Amino acid sequence: MIIHYENHMTNFDQTEDALLDFLDHDKVHEPPLFQVGKSYREYFTEEEIQDVSRMFSKLALEKTWDQTRHYFDQ
Repeated sequence: MIIHYENHMTNFDQTEDALLDFLDHDKVHEPPLFQVGKSYREYFTEEEIQDVSRMFSKLALEKTWDQTRHYFDQ
């Protein structure tokens, strides 16, 4: 199952339901408050982001990189 961060921003409840269904779990309690748009990108320099992007693109499976590369292009 692939869940992108932006799925939480656009439809948290549907994403939560899909994940619980995938895991075959029932909802036990309300989740913590989800803060839309929180990325922590400001904690890293552009050089650090580029370095991690290069490393991740080489180490990740092609399918994983295809699903995550857009996070590094921001």
